[in-house]
Amino acid sequence: MRYEKLNSFDIYGGGLFSRYYFLEADKTFNLFAQIHYDYINAVSPVERGDTSFASSYYGVRVGQIVFFNNVVGLEFAVKYERGNSEFAKINNINAVIGFQIHLEKNNPN
Repeated sequence: MRYEKLNSFDIYGGGLFSRYYFLEADKTFNLFAQIHYDYINAVSPVERGDTSFASSYYGVRVGQIVFFNNVVGLEFAVKYERGNSEFAKINNINAVIGFQIHLEKNNPN
């Protein structure tokens, strides 16, 4: 889910992704590949009436992650994203650095 205010546009969106880790779950270092699809709708309430447009994006991400513990990790990746809207075609390659925080479920014993 996504909401963003950009210039005069309110941007709403959502998407799906799937990620695969190549090494065992107990490793501190891991490699991954991810695919994603996002749908975004932008609305601008201008004086002459509402302006709205929709766009969709898809892409892949590959990289590595270093887990500090079983909940928090630091991710380094390269992302390729492609999409289209009424105004432009998107064809990007980005470097990504980010944190992953996983929710941990306590197992009752």
